[in-house]
Amino acid sequence: MKDHSIEVFTELKIENDITDLLLTCAKTVLTHEKIDFACHIDIEITTNAEIKEINNEHRGKDYATDVLSFPMAEFKNGKFLDDVQFCIDPETKLVPLGDMIISYDKVLEQALEYGHSNKREFAFLTVHSVLHLLGYDHEQGDDDCALMRQKEKDIMNILDIQR
Repeated sequence: MKDHSIEVFTELKIENDITDLLLTCAKTVLTHEKIDFACHIDIEITTNAEIKEINNEHRGKDYATDVLSFPMAEFKNGKFLDDVQFCIDPETKLVPLGDMIISYDKVLEQALEYGHSNKREFAFLTVHSVLHLLGYDHEQGDDDCALMRQKEKDIMNILDIQR
């Protein structure tokens, strides 16, 4: 298994262990999905106001959402569709998989709404978003939705983070 580079960015004051949690979750998805080439993911933690602006700008949806995923490599349900050699960034020697943006405000709201910890909500949104970067899409029909939901459940079980 190749080394994966995951970077977390935020200007917010967050719990110290959240960055480690996000790194662990993202790397667990990549391992579970057998991504065997060196790759990179950027994770940004932001506010509802900022994610609303990004959601509107990139998706034409004028509301705050919990997480946004911006894939940079072509996958379909975990299968890499490109030639790895042509996707490697010459400076980093990594394949950029994409960016994800998580709303810290939504994490707090949804954890309260669903009756679980902020840690569990951060973990789930990270798993969910990395799966999107790997071409899983719950909005592409019942079969794809069921596949993505099962992957989320399996990975959350591996992480031993339950509701």
